[in-house]
Amino acid sequence: MNAPRGLLLTLLIIALFSMTFAMVPQADDDDAVPDPSLILDGEEYNDSMGMTVGIWIINTYDFDYPSGRYVFDFFIYFHWADSNISTVPWFIMNGYPTTPATNELVEKKETNGTFVEVYRVRAILSYPLEAGNHPFEEVRLPIQVEVTTINSSVPLQWFPPESGIDSGFKVQGWKLTGVEYSVEHKQYPYEVESYRASMNVVIERDLIVAIPQLLVPPILFCIVSAFSYLMRMDDGSAFGLRFGLNTSMLISAVLFTVAVQNSVPPTSTINFYMVFSIGVFIFLASNIMVTVVGYVEFNYLNHPERLKSINRYGILASGIISLLILGMAIYAVM
Repeated sequence: MNAPRGLLLTLLIIALFSMTFAMVPQADDDDAVPDPSLILDGEEYNDSMGMTVGIWIINTYDFDYPSGRYVFDFFIYFHWADSNISTVPWFIMNGYPTTPATNELVEKKETNGTFVEVYRVRAILSYPLEAGNHPFEEVRLPIQVEVTTINSSVPLQWFPPESGIDSGFKVQGWKLTGVEYSVEHKQYPYEVESYRASMNVVIERDLIVAIPQLLVPPILFCIVSAFSYLMRMDDGSAFGLRFGLNTSMLISAVLFTVAVQNSVPPTSTINFYMVFSIGVFIFLASNIMVTVVGYVEFNYLNHPERLKSINRYGILASGIISLLILGMAIYAVM
């Protein structure tokens, strides 16, 4: 087997091994599926049905994607008709107020047998986020509230007319795509019952920002590395420049990928960006392999006639293999 065919076979084996990563199922976001019986519209409101809750989010602050921490500033509204309930026993389940003063009862009244409490809250919230198909992932930021009772059950229902997100809501680098509501009935020991109302704020990356920041730099590393194929391998100084160029691009790509992975939450599966990075690494490492094989053929095996074939087959193989891996990554996202 001559050197060009051996090199091509080696790169093909590496590609087949790496492409298996692209076939790993992608991580699914935790979908909050609303229970239709626990979501009301304005015409269905009836105090006798139990208690209704509404949350109006004013804004969010300090969103830290890797740790899944964020701050919501919001109003929360409760309506009920049971006169035995003097105040609502409610709790934030995935966070806590930033200070005691940031959970304030701003209004409490009774009108025609309906009791109303309105709170203004600024709370530090957290949730285990999943990177999914980074950087094309869809992220849900939940706020979960429970109303707990003992020896009785007070059904809790969402009242969407008093729930939503203010027009000034903004997460830098992300765009708002929707809101999801759900209610879950919980039962705890000692006859403690509660209803957990969850409101998910659905956001996704702004690709106009994400693509230049996350995808363009690795592609530029590959383009710069590809220029090394214009340098002769039978020239000692050109070989050193070629080897140094490819090595520096590979090191830069690895460091860049590590920095990107540190800016996202830990993931339980292979995501798009990981497969994309593997394709970049293979392209850059293949260029180094082609350079070394050509140098050995010329200086130690005395086969200068093979340099042109090694160069030609090398760039074709590394380019095609990297494009195949990128195609598999794109297919996994779709």
